[in-house]
Order: sequence, then structure tokens, then C-alpha cells
Amino acid sequence: IGYLAVGIGLLAVLDRGRLNATTGGFLLFAIFAFWRCITSLWTAFPEATLIETQTILQMVAMVWLLHQIAFSQKRLMSVMQAYVLGTFVSSVDTFYQYLHGVNPGQSRFYASGFDPNELALMLVLSLPLSLYLAGSTRSWALVWIYRLQTILAASAILLTASRGPFLAAAGVVVFLPTVFSR
Repeated sequence: IGYLAVGIGLLAVLDRGRLNATTGGFLLFAIFAFWRCITSLWTAFPEATLIETQTILQMVAMVWLLHQIAFSQKRLMSVMQAYVLGTFVSSVDTFYQYLHGVNPGQSRFYASGFDPNELALMLVLSLPLSLYLAGSTRSWALVWIYRLQTILAASAILLTASRGPFLAAAGVVVFLPTVFSR
């Protein structure tokens, strides 16, 4: 799906006939991604590194695509909403796995088709987005959906028993006073 999205995005950029200027943040991200890809030259596990390199290149392509297509505030909000609602689904599936006793004998639960650590990290990334959206919308129904997503995502992070994303989620606590002041 990512390759299809990039292909369609390239067609949209060609149709528009111009590129948006590259930002310093994207350049730093691209340099970091380049460095991560170069490390494949001295890796101990070339097969795993090749898969990670492909993932990194996909992320750079998607961030570039978002920068080219989601250039208005309204489009950025739509992309954030799509991401948050997608993690809502993953959180519900994580709870489904937990409630139905999938993976008996394990203390980790996660949505179907996900690695627990990667899922937890995706959920952590959704927390500030959800809080931002809740603080910037006027619709009380959407505010409650974002609040529910925040609670579900935080609970699903605990169910994944993933230590790194749990620590990253603790950083979201710094963001909370800003949101609740609104």
C-alpha cells in the first residue's frame, strides 16, 4: 500500500507541476535515514539490516510525500486524524486479543499482524497527536473520541509490555499540561 501511495503521490506532484520547498526538519530526518542505511555496510546481520533499510527508505518516502501533499493546515489535520483513528483500531484489536486469551502463557498482547514493540511505538506516537486534535477541535463528539483513543492507546501500550515505548509514553506527560489548559 505504501508503494502505491508513493506512486499516486508522485503523480499528484507531477500534476501540480511544482515541489514544496524542503524544510530543515526533513533534511535532518533524511540525513539520519541515510546514516542508518549506511550502517548496513558493517552490520553483523545483513538480512535483518536489509529489511530495516527498506523500512527506513519507505518512511523517508512517506514523510516526503506528506510534505508534498499535506501542505495546508486542513490536510495536516486530516492526516493526523487518519493516523489517530488507525491506532484506535489497533488498540481495540489489542484489547480483543487480551480479552480472548490469545497467546496463552505470555504476558504480552498486541494487535494481529504487529510486532508488540513496533505497535507500542506507533501507539505512543499517536498520543500527542490525539491530545493536540482534542485541544484544537470544537466538536465535543470528536473531543471524546480523541480522549477515548488516548486512554485505549495508553492501555494497549501497557498490554504490549514493551519497555522502550512505555518510557517514551512517559514523555507525553510533559505535553499534558498544555492540552488541559485549553
